[in-house]
Amino acid sequence: VHCTKCLGCTVILRRLKQSEPMLGRDVKVFAGASGAAVLKGVTAARGNVFVKVWCGLKGYKQTPRNGAVPETCEHDGPGRPHAHARGFCQERGGIIGWSECNFKFLNALNMLAMDANLTEATPRSWTEDIRSFLPTSSGDPASGFKVDTRGQFYDVAEGVSIEAFYDGITTRSMALTRAIPHEDVLRAAMFDLLFSEQDRHGQNVFVSERGRLTILDNEGAFGPVNSMLLPGGQKFEVYRIGYNAVCCG
Repeated sequence: VHCTKCLGCTVILRRLKQSEPMLGRDVKVFAGASGAAVLKGVTAARGNVFVKVWCGLKGYKQTPRNGAVPETCEHDGPGRPHAHARGFCQERGGIIGWSECNFKFLNALNMLAMDANLTEATPRSWTEDIRSFLPTSSGDPASGFKVDTRGQFYDVAEGVSIEAFYDGITTRSMALTRAIPHEDVLRAAMFDLLFSEQDRHGQNVFVSERGRLTILDNEGAFGPVNSMLLPGGQKFEVYRIGYNAVCCG
């Protein structure tokens, strides 16, 4: 079924734009490399949100380069008799084709961030049922398909990724850098150290026009620490001296 108007939807979904305005110029939006569906949404209760789904969408591709998100959640979808078995879930979250285990991982991480008083470092996250339809888009074979699955919802992070924003150094970008509160950097670094983030790069560190720093996409938690915010790791060195010097020298 292809829909153009949603009656009774829990969230109105739309695709990410290719760019967002920031300090007078258009800044590229990265869609992520995992292939998971990342969508903007609007709900009656929470207003604007981001929604991430790793399975349960028919024919949806985040970008033309990505494969389609699996149509069913075969590993741990609702109703699977082994879905909640002790020790069944993988050691990390955000795995394509999985659902309930991803939700458990991310909701537990959200609770830990609250207990550690680090909720200002990263958007809050929770799981909800999704009854909606995929965004209508010309030439998209998944356009308008009905959605009845579960997804991870996130409060909106202001701004754009620092990797995209600092693609060119300007007077305005340097002025914004000086405005970033020292406490924001410390909180983000503490989050990555405390929760052993292994994939903190410039695409999932956001800066806003007000100079506030936010980290997101924390599915790499509880692994070998590798964060651009913490000295001693590969990603820190990439942003300090350059990718070619670290990875290709």
